[in-house]
Amino acid sequence: MMLLFMTPFNAVMLGIWVGGLSLLRDKFSSSPNGGVRFYQDQHSLRVRLPRYPAVAVLLAVAGLFGFLATFPIAFLFGGFHPRLPVVGTALVIAYGSGLAAFLWQLWANHSGKSDLVIDHNQQTVALPKTFGRKTKIQIAVSDIKKLFVETVAQKGREGGTTYTYVPTLLWQNSNPAQGKLAEFYTQAKAERFVDWLRPQLKISAASEESITWKSSMPVQKEAS
Repeated sequence: MMLLFMTPFNAVMLGIWVGGLSLLRDKFSSSPNGGVRFYQDQHSLRVRLPRYPAVAVLLAVAGLFGFLATFPIAFLFGGFHPRLPVVGTALVIAYGSGLAAFLWQLWANHSGKSDLVIDHNQQTVALPKTFGRKTKIQIAVSDIKKLFVETVAQKGREGGTTYTYVPTLLWQNSNPAQGKLAEFYTQAKAERFVDWLRPQLKISAASEESITWKSSMPVQKEAS
């Protein structure tokens, strides 16, 4: 029962460890594209941009199921001394659900569903179904105008502010449009990714300087 009770707390602790190690690795990483995986052949370039890491999904699901199972067992099945089959079943459900979610997310991340695809023959770019997009969006390379990193501030409940760095693509055919590509927790990593991706999309920094865009993305204002 103590193992079940501590599951959400252990999940949070492990999540902090994983996040800290990831930030430490990013700080000393020399990867020119921010550590993003890509696959290239003669016809296309596939840039793998999964929204959620499989390990994060594992910890979130196992922690959530462990949290939800603790209170019914504590109140209905003998407090912190329930019968072993009861708490054993809850543990199997919590950790089994976490493992199943991990495997599903791992498959989804490697299936290509979250890939940004640059087709060299057709001269198009396909944005994956992430960040609220219901379908893949195909854009002509000639319509792409700008690629930049947007800094997003989020205020916590206790008054602290955290920042994420979102590479964003701007394009224009009939109307200006934009789409998020990924989300990073360090600015340097996001900037390295954008600097690497610009030549792949045939965007030069000089051409971007002459373009003025008014972002339609919502701006989060900090409370005064």
